Amino acid sequence: MMVLNTIISSLEAKDYITISGLLITAVISLATLILTSRSNKKNLYMNSVTKERVTSMSELKEQVARYISTISNYNIINEYNEDEINLILKENEYRALRIMLQLNPDKSEEEDLYKEITKINSLIKYKHKIFDDEKRANNPKDLLKLIEVQNINISSFYENYFDELGNISAQQLNQKILVKFEEKYKHILGNLLANLISKIRIHLKKEWGKVKKESK
Repeated sequence: MMVLNTIISSLEAKDYITISGLLITAVISLATLILTSRSNKKNLYMNSVTKERVTSMSELKEQVARYISTISNYNIINEYNEDEINLILKENEYRALRIMLQLNPDKSEEEDLYKEITKINSLIKYKHKIFDDEKRANNPKDLLKLIEVQNINISSFYENYFDELGNISAQQLNQKILVKFEEKYKHILGNLLANLISKIRIHLKKEWGKVKKESK
């Protein structure tokens, strides 16, 4: 302690200035090192998030394209080839699941995409279920359940629905719903697919906007 006091008392004013300068430089260097380290960690995290977002966007586009392709194949194959139909339906379910697993149910926009895909798949399953089953095909029960569960707008394929609602019996109305649906099935499915593609494009545009913002 005495030695330290002796050293301190022997220091001149310029020595104090030099030591103070060294201490300040050391503190600044340490602070810079800490800030740089934090900045690098933040940049690494942002780069990782951006890379993951780009990968996810590419995967989503690929799976949506394959999903729509399987539906197109389903529409053009020989309906009596049960084995081929089952293979396509399995592929369709697989692609739909791949898309759904990429969507965040906590985001309303992505939950809406999930519902659109569920609706499309429900229509395809219904059509396959009633095919070659005359009794079931002529009974509107399954269709009415599908319409209720998937919240399908009846007036979108049955133009005079609201005009005839209440003016004809429920049985007649339900039978007309069935007939109109069968007539417009491909049109309904086509509109749903077009709507899905439009929403996917809007979603991807927003995601790409986030990527550009993160890259700045």
